[in-house]
Amino acid sequence: MNILLLNRRNFLQTQVALVVGASGAVIVTDAAAQAAAPALLGPPPTALDTWIRIAADGSVVANFGKMDCGQGLDLAIAQIVAEELDVALDKVNVTMGDTRLSPNQGGGSASTGLRTGAIPLRNAAAEARRVLVEAAAMKLGVEAVCLSVENGRVFLMSDSAKSITYA
Repeated sequence: MNILLLNRRNFLQTQVALVVGASGAVIVTDAAAQAAAPALLGPPPTALDTWIRIAADGSVVANFGKMDCGQGLDLAIAQIVAEELDVALDKVNVTMGDTRLSPNQGGGSASTGLRTGAIPLRNAAAEARRVLVEAAAMKLGVEAVCLSVENGRVFLMSDSAKSITYA
């Protein structure tokens, strides 16, 4: 009796073609997703306060549209925002996956959460810092290039007594 042992390798070698197909929705992330259906997907990603809010007490809320699946994304995002804004890490609170407050950054996070999800927040924090320094320059009556930031306080480089906080 001749028994043919059929394993995956033998099976594939006997076939003329292997066709693999996939179907389903195309996943569009970040700003492109919200531009496609802004009413359904939460706040607009082009609005700076969608990503970053600074409270009257100087604390910062960073809205992150992904979820932490145990990788420590909340701490990593807080560190990125704190560094870009030059505020203390303990002043940054991260809101994750709240579709009412956070931008839709598409899908879960897993290993790509920080790599893809942090970029818009880093950009938003850098833009927020720029806007806040320009507002401080107007308030202090100087050029923005004459100012520096330390721990959420914008001050005149030549006279650190002249300062204003982000709050």
